[in-house]
Amino acid sequence: MTERRRAAPNPEWVQMYRQGIPARKIATLARVAGSSVRYHLALAKRQDPGLAEANQQLLPRTPRTTTAGRTNLQEILTFFHSTGRLPSAGGTTARERDETRWATRFAALVAYRAEGNDWPRHNKTTDPYERQLGLWLHGQRITARASKLEPRKAAMLDTTLPGWRAGRKHSNRGPQA
Repeated sequence: MTERRRAAPNPEWVQMYRQGIPARKIATLARVAGSSVRYHLALAKRQDPGLAEANQQLLPRTPRTTTAGRTNLQEILTFFHSTGRLPSAGGTTARERDETRWATRFAALVAYRAEGNDWPRHNKTTDPYERQLGLWLHGQRITARASKLEPRKAAMLDTTLPGWRAGRKHSNRGPQA
């Protein structure tokens, strides 16, 4: 056996505990099992009943409520009552990010068509920008065919980009070999 037996209670651990260090932290620092530290401290508490109270007095106090904290809480409660949800950590929800992305791609497609370009392709193109717009437009067509495109978005596409549902005109190339 390579483990050595310690005299119980371990005076170093008891001293650390007296200084306000929790048993879990003592176990980590001493690289021993938490149960060993708790056992030694239980023996020390039997010898000195005031040890636990002394440790509790040295533990950090719970923070008191501040004016800024109360203001923040009030803002969160107001937000919750008006929207029915808590604010997200990033400041925007996934739905808001999707809406922003949709508006960005829509504006980019309008600009792309205003430059005199044909409908963007989602396949068979080497231009990554055209492919990105083509994939987005392809997704809008699929969503519209499934009757899942929001009416507001469909109306925007219909009024600003007439013919968006049909896309490119197919050329009459004749029979392929």
